[in-house]
Amino acid sequence: MLNTKALAGFLGRFLLFFTVLLLLWTVVGDAYGVMYRQGMTSIYSGFFPGGEVKLERLEDDGSGYDSDVVLTNVRKGFSFGRRVNSRQQGYIPTIYVVSLILATPIPWSRRLKLTMWGLLIVSLYVPLRLLPALITSFAHPDFGIFTLGPTSQAILRVLTNTVHINFAGHFVLPIPIWFLLCFRRADIVAFMRLAGSTPNASDASRGKQAVAKPD
Repeated sequence: MLNTKALAGFLGRFLLFFTVLLLLWTVVGDAYGVMYRQGMTSIYSGFFPGGEVKLERLEDDGSGYDSDVVLTNVRKGFSFGRRVNSRQQGYIPTIYVVSLILATPIPWSRRLKLTMWGLLIVSLYVPLRLLPALITSFAHPDFGIFTLGPTSQAILRVLTNTVHINFAGHFVLPIPIWFLLCFRRADIVAFMRLAGSTPNASDASRGKQAVAKPD
């Protein structure tokens, strides 16, 4: 039977950490946006032969998009831009993983250590979210960096929708990062025991029968 108290404690801690970190965006949002744009530019600037990638700051117009991904065909001198939201693409998955780790019922020394590892791994996951969209854009017939077959295009559309655009990229795909970091075999066993109800004395004694003493 599920231990609702233990589950409620985990969810309560997670919501607390996630809410606090989400509100922190008003303080660190501008700095994070700068790091996001610089990081994406440094990773993808020379990634595609014949194409350049540069992220530039967008003025806040209330839409949430704060970065413009400028893609350039170096040979033709043709540029194309697509807007992204660094909060959704990078910050939310990051604090999501951090909140899951901090809420996990393991010793605090391990939580803090694993939070550092979580930040490192999420910093690798965040750039990968943009990659399918970049490949799709560079493969567009009007852009002409390279061409893809119908099967590759269909796969990229699914990846772009799943990883870059949809809910899954924000909240579902980061879950394996948390799970692989926080749950060793012993942790899984302990977590299962914590999630199960502890039998009380009356339950434990139900299966016991009195043993007759020999005369």
